[in-house]
Amino acid sequence: MPSTGIQTKESALNLLAKRHEPFREIIDRFGLLLCRQAELRTELPLADIDSVTVDEDRFLGGEALVSFVDSEAFVPAFKAAALRVWPVTGVIFPALADSLADLGRKLDADQAWTNLCLKAVVHGDAEALDSAAAQAGISPDFLLIALRAAYAPCVAAHKQALTALAPVELWRKAYCPVCGS
Repeated sequence: MPSTGIQTKESALNLLAKRHEPFREIIDRFGLLLCRQAELRTELPLADIDSVTVDEDRFLGGEALVSFVDSEAFVPAFKAAALRVWPVTGVIFPALADSLADLGRKLDADQAWTNLCLKAVVHGDAEALDSAAAQAGISPDFLLIALRAAYAPCVAAHKQALTALAPVELWRKAYCPVCGS
């Protein structure tokens, strides 16, 4: 069968590691996370965001499509991703493994905390991030890194549904509604 020329994430990481041997350990470690995130994109439960309305002016003014979605819609996907991504992140950073495990337990047990975390990562709500970090007894910077690692496959899984939210009229203009080109 002819090659499509498209590399899998794993083969691209292996090629990179061969070309940059001194960085092999770093590439291998982060490759674990990238591969886990890629696997999850097709396995996560999808939020029902079909009824979301996008404000054209806000969107064209630079607001991301996710800003129009209630962050709580991502709870099932986010929880599923976090509980699979954070253990891998703990392998990459062994000193953080216990803290990440604690975050996983808190995520499982405290819905209000989970909602704060999603407000922070989906909508960039700094107050929600500070409050969630304080409740977990960790720094906001550490929490944000953990949240972003778990949220990345969620937003990727919803990419097609999010893109469909942009009004059709925007796609018919002489320029791209996302980047303006």
